[in-house]
Amino acid sequence: MTIGMMQFVFVEFKGDVFESDVFEELLALRSAGMIRLIDFLVLEKDQDGFLWGSEISDLSGEIEIQYGTLLGKLIELDEVESDLVAEIDQAQAISKADLGLSPLDLNHIVHTIPPGTSAILALVEHVWSRNLKDAVQAGGGVMLAQGLVEPSGLALLKTELEAVIEAVAVVEIAELKASDT
Repeated sequence: MTIGMMQFVFVEFKGDVFESDVFEELLALRSAGMIRLIDFLVLEKDQDGFLWGSEISDLSGEIEIQYGTLLGKLIELDEVESDLVAEIDQAQAISKADLGLSPLDLNHIVHTIPPGTSAILALVEHVWSRNLKDAVQAGGGVMLAQGLVEPSGLALLKTELEAVIEAVAVVEIAELKASDT
């Protein structure tokens, strides 16, 4: 089975995450078949700095064996038994390939949340992207980059694109002048 594009989401909340509508919205997206929860981790850090978490996953069968409870293993919330070492190694390889984050990156992210807060770490599959991924691969295409852009990020992207266009024009003018001499 093809796994579509995945997205890593990390959201911090002042107080209890369950007092927000975010959890319910993610579950509604899941129920509508728009996303699949590869791994969904709810973390809470008490006032003493003790961190605990609980996980949810929609995986089953062979995919569950491959991905397991990825986020929990990577941030070392789960007790590591000797027979899990290979599974954790695989989870680490998946995290770097699919998330662009190493276990060290994830640990840093998780342990920086302040006491008295909660957080959601979610690795979601965009179910709509499965057929697109299959079509790209069947056509010989290779995904070079992908990402979500916030509307505020479009303004930055426009500025950067304008700077690149200006730099290319300067280079072209310099090359024309050089070829005329």
